[in-house]
Amino acid sequence: MILHWRQLELFYGPDVNRHRAALSQAGQTSYALLMCNWTPSGSRRMASSSGDHAEQRLLQDSIWHIELDAAFQQWTPQLNDPIVVTIAINRSPCASCADRLSDALHQLHYRYAARFPHMRFILASKGYYQGDFVGTGAGGGISRDRVTTGRGMARLKEAGWTNCVLQFGDRLSARGEELLEFLEPDLRRRHTPVRLSS
Repeated sequence: MILHWRQLELFYGPDVNRHRAALSQAGQTSYALLMCNWTPSGSRRMASSSGDHAEQRLLQDSIWHIELDAAFQQWTPQLNDPIVVTIAINRSPCASCADRLSDALHQLHYRYAARFPHMRFILASKGYYQGDFVGTGAGGGISRDRVTTGRGMARLKEAGWTNCVLQFGDRLSARGEELLEFLEPDLRRRHTPVRLSS
């Protein structure tokens, strides 16, 4: 599945363009942008983070743990469109970040089980992440913070995240194509666009 940058701009507004350059440059450190289409104040909200495990740090932002909580408490299907939360990252999350993102969504699901089916959570990554050096730990396993794993991506999907590739311009990057193949082995479904609005 593919989410084109233009969709983010149309849905969340032109303020997302301040983050385009950072999100379009894949690197060993991450840059992540958290966006929410509705908060109780009525505004569209966003927060960004950069550096190692940036997407994990967004879970500490007030948008995630205060404003989303308030939005879920006040949201009703009669008054509002579904809440759409998107995290855009310049590379796919490492296994430990995937675990944290999954756990955070499981907690929201637990607290708001009746409303959760009316909410959407999208994780859009520019490309597949594998660090410069994939070391092994004492037990001989791959270092969890150096690579995106199938288990991590499966946990994200199970938790309720829609995993997709973030596209800039006319085509995906080489790492974007690699991530797309990783996420969707079925060639017929691979280039399905993600829509933010219903």
